[in-house]
Amino acid sequence: LLFYEMDDNEKWNEVIPKALSKPDIARLINDYFISIKVSLESKDRIIVQDLVNQKVPFSLYFLDEEGSLLPFLKSAMPVSMDSVIKYALKTYQNRALVQQIEKTYFDKGNKNIEDLKKLIQAKTDLGLDTKLLLTEFINLLPRDSFNTGSVRFLMRQSPAFGSNAYQRAVNSANFSEAWWPMALQERIEINQRIIKKSTNIAITNRDMNYVKSVVQFARFTCNTEKDKLYAERTVLMNYYMHTGDTIRYMEIAAMFNDDY
Repeated sequence: LLFYEMDDNEKWNEVIPKALSKPDIARLINDYFISIKVSLESKDRIIVQDLVNQKVPFSLYFLDEEGSLLPFLKSAMPVSMDSVIKYALKTYQNRALVQQIEKTYFDKGNKNIEDLKKLIQAKTDLGLDTKLLLTEFINLLPRDSFNTGSVRFLMRQSPAFGSNAYQRAVNSANFSEAWWPMALQERIEINQRIIKKSTNIAITNRDMNYVKSVVQFARFTCNTEKDKLYAERTVLMNYYMHTGDTIRYMEIAAMFNDDY
């Protein structure tokens, strides 16, 4: 459990420790987590910003033993600290279970396509990397069985732009039949996840050529020139901010703020 003191919210910096120190909450944390506080004076603040991939981090994060972020409980209504912590713990336990299922799947000789699909979907739902499993799915599925349902399944995993899974889906003769009947909101959400996942890959690899491809994809998902420009600048600002290119980030941010 990582508590990051916020620069501009003194009240929040007081509320969170009080909530975490309540006996039942403290007991839950002590049983399952290692707590780390990153104060306003800490030299580790820049490390946290890189870790959570945010220039201005939120105050509370949960990470597994490998340093991967656990998803935060999302709710339209206020939730208790107890619910937040139990959600993180449940997510961690589910991840461990899925990883064990994955190991069992690859250890056994008789691989089943339906078992693989369930495993892929479970990892997608938990925000885990599915690149290896999607490659396994493509290799395991007979070419003449790559139908509308298979294309739709691949796209619902939001494969990274340009990846084998992405190319196999969008280049399929069944793509239009699989993609366009899906609800508009679902298609929008899939595209947004593809953009986010692909941008993060570009950031990790510091790959400017790849992020340019992601920009083109982001523009393609929009209808008006105004929306296309918004999508382009959003991707580039994210890339420049997290790769430390402050000058280019500020140049685009200035235009972004003027227009929006």
